Amino acid sequence: GLLYRLTKNLNAYGNAGYVEKVPIFDAVIDDGAGQKYENPKNEKFESIELGLNLLNDEGTLSVSANIYQTNWTDRTFTESYNDPNTGVEALVSLGGVDQLHRGFEVEMYYILNKYLRFDASLSFNSWQYEGDVNARYRPEDQSSAPVEYNLYIDGLKVGDAPQTQFAFITTFTPNTNFKAEFVGRYYADHYANFDPLGRTDATDRTQSWEIPAEWVWDLHFNYVLATRPNYEVSLFLHILNLTDKEYIQDATDNDRFNSFDGDHDADDAAVFFAPPRRFNLGA
Repeated sequence: GLLYRLTKNLNAYGNAGYVEKVPIFDAVIDDGAGQKYENPKNEKFESIELGLNLLNDEGTLSVSANIYQTNWTDRTFTESYNDPNTGVEALVSLGGVDQLHRGFEVEMYYILNKYLRFDASLSFNSWQYEGDVNARYRPEDQSSAPVEYNLYIDGLKVGDAPQTQFAFITTFTPNTNFKAEFVGRYYADHYANFDPLGRTDATDRTQSWEIPAEWVWDLHFNYVLATRPNYEVSLFLHILNLTDKEYIQDATDNDRFNSFDGDHDADDAAVFFAPPRRFNLGA
């Protein structure tokens, strides 16, 4: 990484990285059959990030912005295969599953006065699979014809996390003992999680179901009752999901218990609703 101070209030930075990691054991060992795949490839991460940091003379305004791109290559999955001629079960490695992650992020705060502070963060991302995958398995003794596995995943959005997120925080501190925070969170472009091993139909390029975007609001309070050299006593109250909003926070595409017609829309998703409004009071 490198940081260069353009002015006393503005600096620019860049980071680059290359990482290799071994696949998780689930991609190497079949626990049920006791089979293992020999010499799996390492997964690779290549990343680059460029950003700017701005801080005014008074320290009351700060803005940080960055763009990033990460290539995740040679992600490994495995499939079990039973040779019809020998009855021998083998573990077939499906390597070369690649993902491209890129995005733009901003974090900022503004201190209006000693009582009020505003924080915000924004994140616009595009995470998707890159390229289809082809794998071929043939027993070493060539007792049967090769078996081909094709995954048609090129351009599919990565699921299981919102790719657009906003957060806004207003902090009110009337005195040194009391603090209140009002928090708003927005989630969008959130696609249902799916198993790329299930995308074996060349005519099916449909994205997994997109979870409806939602705003969620929270309130937080903290009051310090007493401060001593060796301890502090405080009360806190958190009100989460303040408006008691009913919304879906996660989903799985074509869940085997809930899938209806397999076309990746809402009736094929197992959904997980967020908890309702709840209170957390403590000392």
